[in-house]
Amino acid sequence: MKTNSLGYLTLTCLQLVLISASLMSCNQNDKVYDTLHPIEENKSAPLKFTDKQLTKLTSALAIAENSINDSLFRRILIAQSTAGVYEWDHDRLEEVPEQHHKDPVTFFLSEFRSRGLPTVKQFVAKDGYTDDDVTGSTVACSEKINFNVDNLDRTSRTPTYVAGTIVHERVHSFCYQHRTNDSSEDFNLCDFAYHAGHLAIVIAQYRDNNSQPITKPSIEICASLVKRLKDEKIIIR
Repeated sequence: MKTNSLGYLTLTCLQLVLISASLMSCNQNDKVYDTLHPIEENKSAPLKFTDKQLTKLTSALAIAENSINDSLFRRILIAQSTAGVYEWDHDRLEEVPEQHHKDPVTFFLSEFRSRGLPTVKQFVAKDGYTDDDVTGSTVACSEKINFNVDNLDRTSRTPTYVAGTIVHERVHSFCYQHRTNDSSEDFNLCDFAYHAGHLAIVIAQYRDNNSQPITKPSIEICASLVKRLKDEKIIIR
């Protein structure tokens, strides 16, 4: 009986060792598997922009380039900064190098001047956005700008409006992010990224109108920016 008991215990220990070894093997396999990025498991072809979309993006990039190099871009953004309009709370500058936190606008403008805008090759075609109205997105500090292919073909997304998106998203490339507790437009309309993007749109339309006052674009714009543009006789109503 004792022998049988010991034999039973010995067998149980052996089973435990085998089971333990098996579990270790499974865990190791799982760990290796988990290191694979999900996109590597997707065998479907990556998304590509259509020729029509690439034409629009190329045109928009040229418009955005003109806007950020326009004297109005720098002057108005600095004036708004001096007026204390921009919102910097809720960790908006968390990813920005700390030495620039005291004067982030000067930093962002220097980044526009030294780094410019991404090339079309750095634009990434994406779909599956939960909000169909989203035109683009960029992870803070990333050089790539994602574009929502589901709405790029909309007639309302003219090259000028896409140019505004490019400028807005480029600010995120400079490590800026919207408030961490709510990234929706309603809560960020007066932050620097929206200012830059909307100003780029206004400048493009203003210059297209031979630098004559224009009607405010049919988009939500920070009220203080609208007021300044009216004071500057860039927007008439």
